[in-house]
Amino acid sequence: MSHPRHPRTDLGTRSASGHSVNLREPKETDRSSRSREALNAILILVPILTIAGIMVWMLQPASAATGLLRVASVDAGQGETSHIYLPLVLKAWPPTPTPTPTPTATPIPTATPGTVMVYDMYGNVRDLNWAWEKYGVWIEEASPGLDGSVFRIVELREQSGPANIDVWVLGEGGGPMAGVTVRKSWPDGQVEQITDLDGRTGFGMGGGDKHPEGTSGPLSFEVVASAASDVGRGFGWLGGTAHDHFNIVFRLVR
Repeated sequence: MSHPRHPRTDLGTRSASGHSVNLREPKETDRSSRSREALNAILILVPILTIAGIMVWMLQPASAATGLLRVASVDAGQGETSHIYLPLVLKAWPPTPTPTPTPTATPIPTATPGTVMVYDMYGNVRDLNWAWEKYGVWIEEASPGLDGSVFRIVELREQSGPANIDVWVLGEGGGPMAGVTVRKSWPDGQVEQITDLDGRTGFGMGGGDKHPEGTSGPLSFEVVASAASDVGRGFGWLGGTAHDHFNIVFRLVR
């Protein structure tokens, strides 16, 4: 007798022991397992990476540039992939600071032939432009003689009082020259005096030698000798001061 065929309702087969084995179940189980593993990995990594990202962000300066960096990818199953991102901070390192130079006092140089040293009443080094702008003085340079010798003005030194302009004359070696004639002149007259053993002679000033700051005075000074001499012009004393003026140093050069 033949038995009727029943529709096949199971999708598996039987093992040698007679137990039914489902062929689809392992595939579905593997997929669910991978999904759970991916989810667990995400649940573990996200808080850690988030806290780390926040700490990195808080430690950066305001000038840092931020973005996102993908740090992990997890197979979530079902053909899907989950990505994990961490805040990316690009730190802008400040440039190496340049050391600030330590200021040093400017030494007062010794006047040498061919240069004109200008000092204010406090001993600070100035220049001829400063002397011109404040006192209106300038130097008319002389041409050397046949032997190359000439008396050059090598120093102007500001002084406040008395009402007297001192003139020194120095030799080639820088020592004082005694017995040298120095001439002071003004628009309608002149006077000559001889230097002493220190190479110095002093010329008094009166009310007519006063002039406002920034303008020239009426006095001129030069050495009268066999060698030609520079002429200092525009000298006098500043009105409204305690007879502020310049003293002058000539030096013989060849």
